[in-house]
Amino acid sequence: MLQFNLKAIMSEQKKTITWLSDKTGISRKTLSQMVNNDTKGIQFSTLEAVMSALNVEIDDLIVRAPISAILSVLADDEAGRSKKIPSMLKIDSKESFSTLMGLELIQLSGGDVDVNDFKDCVAFLSVGATVTSRGGLMVWIEPAVISGTNKLLMKDDVDNIINFLSICSDETQSEVASNVISSLLRRVERGGGDISKLSIDDSAAVFWKTSSDDKKILTVVHGDTYLPPEEHVIFKLNPDKEVSIVNGPLDSLKKR
Repeated sequence: MLQFNLKAIMSEQKKTITWLSDKTGISRKTLSQMVNNDTKGIQFSTLEAVMSALNVEIDDLIVRAPISAILSVLADDEAGRSKKIPSMLKIDSKESFSTLMGLELIQLSGGDVDVNDFKDCVAFLSVGATVTSRGGLMVWIEPAVISGTNKLLMKDDVDNIINFLSICSDETQSEVASNVISSLLRRVERGGGDISKLSIDDSAAVFWKTSSDDKKILTVVHGDTYLPPEEHVIFKLNPDKEVSIVNGPLDSLKKR
């Protein structure tokens, strides 16, 4: 999806709609629609006048819209209901815990992505964490395996999401990692576990890996981005789903 970048250009050049209207003879209404990306079509003469007035090229004025994704984190019991997989929450005293977690791609917008290509895309992940001596975490996130079958759960979807994260910005990787950790910790607490050894002043080292183990991502997030866990729900769709909104080059995701 393409959009006008006029608002950013005018802000950078410290120009107003009134100034641009006087300079080009284009109505304020038309320019306002361009600034707000609220126009269905535009005449070439209008584009040429705007580019001339602001001394910019067409690829400065018209840019590709950023692509947004909503990744919903499914609780292990929700994942179990949808795929008949038993709950896998395991708690080993105060030092280690793990669970099955689903990442569901529930909405895409922007770019040239066809939302239908990713409908009902769910990646099932095995998420394990060990508490360090200083109150930090070592976290491993990898494709989940059905016990006794050695069968990866929806391998392509897992690899697609992890490959997507690998080319996202560090900020995006950190946001998703923090949300996964806080979701894990809430499940541990609901399951009767104790997370009191964790320190908000320490950090978590998060390792993501694909099914082929040929790509690993290391993300480091600070404790205040996931502790206390109940304060880091970005948005709740229902009691079992927390949501991260991330931006990145989703065109690179493989089609299912």
